[in-house]
Amino acid sequence: MLTEIRDELKNEAKNVIDDLISNIDSDVYVSDKMVELFRKLDEQLRNYNGRLMYGYLPKSIKETVNNIVAELAKDKNLSKLYSKWNEINREKLSLYYDKEKPDIPLEDNKEFRSIKNYILKSVNLLSKATPTMEIDKSSVEQSVSGIVLTLAKLIANSCKRKRAKLFGQVDSKLKSKLEEKKVAQGLKTDRTVNRNEIENDEEQGFTMSM
Repeated sequence: MLTEIRDELKNEAKNVIDDLISNIDSDVYVSDKMVELFRKLDEQLRNYNGRLMYGYLPKSIKETVNNIVAELAKDKNLSKLYSKWNEINREKLSLYYDKEKPDIPLEDNKEFRSIKNYILKSVNLLSKATPTMEIDKSSVEQSVSGIVLTLAKLIANSCKRKRAKLFGQVDSKLKSKLEEKKVAQGLKTDRTVNRNEIENDEEQGFTMSM
């Protein structure tokens, strides 16, 4: 019965995540602030000669990239999907901590840091396509659509992995609690049964070679 309930909850969580990611499409709203951030990052990168990877950037450029991720997080469907990620993460953390941990803002989540390098490459491509012109809104919209879809897939896959691992951890914890309860009541557990079988085998001369 417990297994059936667990599997039902797994399927329900999977369906919710699949429904959310199916709503991520090309009609992504791009705010004026997002366009300004893309233009600012383009200008900063034109004056930057180092490696085009987030970890190597100076603080000022990192801040712009982080602001772009924070703006992406406002997308309606992406926001719902990431809320699901935080919900699953809270459930996982509740197994280890009594006090509830706060949600992680998307721009601070190291698990999705790869999207920051994706943003850098996207802006760099736009810059090369328009070397003497300012990046226009339509170009930003096209880039943002690709970024949002990529990020949505990263979040969805992480949700499914975390959910599967969470159920495994819950199962293991429940099993341990049941065994502790049986021991307290003087009942046999899987561990004591295995130990008794080994002892009986040894008494009959069937010792196990190590």
